[in-house]
Amino acid sequence: MRDHLVNYSKSLMCRALSVSRSGFNKWLNRPESNHVQRKILYEQKVLETFEEFEAIYGAPRITEELNALGFPCSENFIAKIMAEQGIRARNGKGFKYSQHSLKR
Repeated sequence: MRDHLVNYSKSLMCRALSVSRSGFNKWLNRPESNHVQRKILYEQKVLETFEEFEAIYGAPRITEELNALGFPCSENFIAKIMAEQGIRARNGKGFKYSQHSLKR
């Protein structure tokens, strides 16, 4: 509904969706929950840490860094944030066996 306030009146949308106007106004003006505030903070911290270590650190190492800095979190929480932000760690080059070592 918030996205359509530009095109439609509040009272029309509330009537069409069977929602009270006072309930909609309370929802519209309420502050963000503690969970959302925490997630925003951790998204910023993950991006800062990711950039600080030049995109080499993945979720496990970022989790270690944040825990060491006093921001308690789990690896799954950080991995989810990284997936939502579309960031992935750059892995180093994999080891390749040379043709010489494969022949016996």
